[in-house]
This record gives sequence, structure tokens and C-alpha cells, in this order.
Amino acid sequence: MKLDATLLRRLTIAAWVCAFGALALFLADHFDLGTAWINVRMPDGSVMKLPSGFSTVDHPFHTARSISLLESLRDGHLLRWFGQHQGGYPAEFYPTGAAWLDVALWVVTIGLLPMAYLHKALVALIVFAPALIYLWWTIRERISPGIALLAGTGHAVIAGEWWSGGWTEVALWGLVTNVAAQTAIVGALLGVSGWLREGRRRDLVVAGIAIGIAVGTNPRTFIALGAVGLASLIVAFLQRPEIPLRLLGLRIVALGVLTFLLSAPELISLARYEHLYFFVHYSEYPDVGAWWDSSNTALWTPIFALALGGIITSIVLPSRPFLRTVGLTAVIYMGLTALLIAWGGSIVEQLELTRLMPFQRMVLFFLAALFVFDILDFLKRHIPGVPKEAPGAVLAILALVLAWVVVIRPASWVRADEIGLQEVPTSAQAPVGDLERAVKTADASAAPGTSILILGSVLSWHEPLDATNWSDRRFFYDDWLWYWQKLHYGDYNPEIEHAYPVDTSTLKPEYLQTHGIGAVIVADVAGQQNREIAARSPLLTQVATGAWYDVYTVNAPTPIVTAGSAAATNITVTNQSITATGMSDGSPIVVRQNWFPRWQATVNGESAEITRRSDGYMEIAVPAGDYDLRVEYVVTTLDWLGRFCFVAGVLSVVALLFGARLNAIPGFSRITTKTSALFTESARSDTRPAIR
Repeated sequence: MKLDATLLRRLTIAAWVCAFGALALFLADHFDLGTAWINVRMPDGSVMKLPSGFSTVDHPFHTARSISLLESLRDGHLLRWFGQHQGGYPAEFYPTGAAWLDVALWVVTIGLLPMAYLHKALVALIVFAPALIYLWWTIRERISPGIALLAGTGHAVIAGEWWSGGWTEVALWGLVTNVAAQTAIVGALLGVSGWLREGRRRDLVVAGIAIGIAVGTNPRTFIALGAVGLASLIVAFLQRPEIPLRLLGLRIVALGVLTFLLSAPELISLARYEHLYFFVHYSEYPDVGAWWDSSNTALWTPIFALALGGIITSIVLPSRPFLRTVGLTAVIYMGLTALLIAWGGSIVEQLELTRLMPFQRMVLFFLAALFVFDILDFLKRHIPGVPKEAPGAVLAILALVLAWVVVIRPASWVRADEIGLQEVPTSAQAPVGDLERAVKTADASAAPGTSILILGSVLSWHEPLDATNWSDRRFFYDDWLWYWQKLHYGDYNPEIEHAYPVDTSTLKPEYLQTHGIGAVIVADVAGQQNREIAARSPLLTQVATGAWYDVYTVNAPTPIVTAGSAAATNITVTNQSITATGMSDGSPIVVRQNWFPRWQATVNGESAEITRRSDGYMEIAVPAGDYDLRVEYVVTTLDWLGRFCFVAGVLSVVALLFGARLNAIPGFSRITTKTSALFTESARSDTRPAIR
């Protein structure tokens, strides 16, 4: 009988491995991960080999950022300033966490695959990640993996709105940073709970790393982190007979210190420069009722109802402290969201309350599946002869049914906008190849030291942002300015707009001169005949005609660096520095890169003061004569402090994970023994044992 039981257990494990493997393959197939390159036939009959990535909305932006990060690492420095996008912006204002994940995939694949494809693979991993997190939860809680399979399948196949955290947001719209960061906080939930209740060092490590990734990807996750921390603290506090208050306090301090250390580069910088960051709100809930409706849409109303039942049972049923933590987290997080909406504001200006939905959705999917399991488990215990594996088997069948009726063979009652995993338009299309040719032509034709302006797009709004993959020039675009400041010269309203209402409003001498434009790439868009208008412009000379994109040079280009009416010479522009030489009649030097406090200038080796112009660029006063200019984006004392803290956090993680091996180092064992005692021993006044 013992052998039979062992064999049955192994077969059960194998079955669950196959089930989750099938879900992974299902996602890989729908994300077309079997194709990294596609040969695309161009209108002229030639063939271009293009990477198989995503073309829609924000995907080109994220791919370009990942390539910029990789190039900066190759050059031996961290990417802290994105100079190629609309005059530049500091990295911490749009954190690079997701780009680091893309680069990590590039390293794992030893650079054999294109970044656009790797970014698509990352999106697929983000969609699959909740299923793995749920699986970890069920293994630790010794409950059916079917809960994780059903919840993970629901999250993958139900699309949700563009801010819900599902396929629509992360795959179709490409809002990768928001979903990736909140997924990391879901991953931190068990770590935080386990550390506070049981004092497991590995849980502390998991929590610290997950929170560090989340904050380094999107700092708005602090609201979700607050809900996780408060719920975990409440559940741990309810175990006070076993966990002395002093011990609980020390664990809270340890968690706070570790997460701060691993998040320090982002947190310190934001605290220092937050007042310089302007954010345009693109979406909002007009009232609490709209949020409630959005919560239904994110999961489907029946699943949302099951999730509400799961909240109740997870909190009420005894002997399930972690599941109670999950339920309380949902209650606290939803309550905070509703309060912020009712209050009519947010904690910081940059927070859009709609963007809080992904974390709520992922937690509720698990609670809905948990409620179904609780019902099945109740029936099993009250119906004679039902095997103990039956609830899990039913959950697996429900997961298959859900995938079938939503994605594989959509039922008639499933709305089109509810179907997830639909094909996302690929970037391996002829218009992208035409854009690549146009960018390379413009790069070769534009005057040295000038920027390139791209007007219009063919496949999606942000397709032109791929341009930085093919040229080191500075770029400007007609759409998705994503301006972190209001000081921008151009015909648009920074309070409400992300694009120029009329693309060709940029084809004026003042605009071209202000931004140092040397070449213009033009495509037609609906309602605007950009190519025809550009062809008639006396300011431009056409150098190439493409199937979709035409290329022009500016007849009287202004370089990025000028002194009065004189252009600088030998201009070199990178993300971290700008150098130029030339003659000055005493007129101030204008550097057409966005001002930020980290920029420092030297003229002929002497420090020079930088002032901020009304167009957001930099101006430097100099005496008449020859000059040798260097403007450098420096690492400040606070930046070094953040880096030091991060290194200390990494070393702490290593010590926590490999403390037993490190104890062999002379003197190290005394330190670790004393430190461990702080978190595992009870207060002297309390003789009850602590949870270990």
C-alpha cells in the first residue's frame, strides 16, 4: 500500500507539472514565441529580415529603452538619462525595471535573439507569472494546485480593460511596467506574510527582492505594498501568544531596511527630484461606482462574485493564516482604492487610480478559485466515497473549460473585448522595414550634431519610437511626447495632450531651430496629408521616397549646440555627456537637451553655470573667444548613497541565503549568530517560544 501511495503521489505531481506545462505552451503558442525573425517582402520586391516583436502602443518604446540600457552597459555605465527621447528625461522618472528584465533575457539567451522578440517573450512571462506565484502559494499552504491552475488560466485568457492588468493592458497596449511591478508585489505577498509570522529568512529574501523589483519598475506599487504589509501585520499580530511584540517589531524593521536598501537608488532620487516631475492623467474613475464596474469587467461578474465569496471564507475559516492574509490584503487594497476615489484625489500627482487595478485583479482571481475549491472540498467531505483528489481534478477541468469558451472556441455569449490572447500585430511588417530604411537614410543625410523629427505612423501610435534602434541621433515625435515637464516648445497642451493636434505644425522655422532638427521623416495619418505638406515646404529638401515614409533634410539646420548665431563644431552627444568646440562672440551657449540639476558644465576646463530656458533646454554664459564645452550628467552624492545602499542590500541577501556557508569565514559566525538571535528569540520577559 505504501508503494501504491508513493506511486499515486508521483503520478499526481507529474499530472500537475503537465497541466502547468500545457498552460505555458498554450501561452507560448498564442504569443508566437516559436518565431524570432520573419522575412518580410517589401513593396520594391526586396526582402528584409525583421525581428518578431509587438508593434502596438508602448511596445516600441520599451524595446528601444531596453536596447539603450544594453548599449550603455556595453559602454561601461548605467543608463541614467534617456537622451534620445524628446530632449531627454531622467531614468528614475520612468524606471528601468522592465528594461533590466529584457536585458536579463538577452544575457540568458547569450545575445542570439533580437530585443523586440525578447520583449515579447517577457510579456508572455508576465502573463504566466501569476500562475506560478499561485502555485507557490498552494504548495506552501498544502492545498490543491488546481486553485493556481484555474486562477492563472483565468488571468491569462480574460482580457480586461486597458488598465486591468490582463492581456489587453500588458500585451495589446504594452503597459508593461505597471503590470510587471504589480505582479512582483503579488509575488512578495507570501514572502512578507511568511517572514512576519514565521521568521523564515528565505521569505525575507523573496519579499525584499520582489519589492525591490516592483519599486524599481513602478513606484506606484507602494499602495499595494502598504496593503500587503498591513494585512500581514494584522494576521501576525493575531498570533501574539506565539509571536512577542518585540520580535514582530524587529521583523518589521528588518523587512523595511532590506526593502529600502534594494530600492534605494529609485527612492532617494525620487525623493530628491519629485518636484520636477509633471504627469498627464489619461484616465480616471469619475466615482466609486465606475471603479466597481471596472472591477467586474476585469474578472467577469460571476468570477468577481466568487472572489467576494473567497474573501469571506479566507478570512473566516480557521487555521489558514496566509490565506487570511490574502483576503485581508484584498479588503484593504480595495478599501484604499475606493477611499482615494471618494476623496477625489491621490497620494501623489503622478498616480492614476485606474492603474491600481492589476494587483486587485490578480489577488481576486486567486480568491475566486479558492472559493470554488472550498465549495468542492466541502462537498467532498460530505459525500461518501469521493476521492481526495477530486476537487483538484474538477478545478483542472474548469480551467480547461474556461480557456476553451474564452479563447480556443469563444462562446457566443463572450464579448469580443473579453477574449484574451488574441493576436497582437507584429513589428515584423513592411512599414517597420520602411521606417528603418528612412531612419538610416535620415541619419546619413542630416547635418552633424542635429536631431531627427518623425511625423506620423502607420501600424500604431508609437511605432516611430523604434527609430532609436537604428540611430544614435536625438529624436522628436509628433505623438506620445510623454513630457515630464511643461516647458516644451510646440503646438500642444501639456495639461491634457500627448500629441501635436496637427503633425505638420512642427514644420516651421521656429520649431526646427528650437529643437535642432536636421532631418524630417514623414508618413501620412488619417485626416492629415503630412507627405504632401512636407513636399511643398520651402524649409525642406526631399532625399528619399519610401512606400510609407519620406525623408527630408532641413535646408538651414541648427545643431544641438550653438553660441548666438554661430554653430558649434565637433559636437558629440551621448546619453551621459555633450561636448562641442567652436567660436563664441560672448553670446550664451544653448544646449538643446532638457535641463536637469544633474547636468554640470565646464568651459575650457572651468566650471560654468547652467540656466534653464523657457523651452526647457540649457543655456551657459561664456566670455568671448574659443571654447571647449563639456556638459556631463553627473552622479551626485545622493546617487552614490543610493548605489551604496543597493550594494549593501545585495550583500544582505547573499548573507541571508548562504549564511551557513559563510559561517566558515573567521569572525562571520559570531555576527550572524547575534543577528539571527534578534529575530528568532523571544523577549526575556516572555517565556513563550517564538515561531521559527
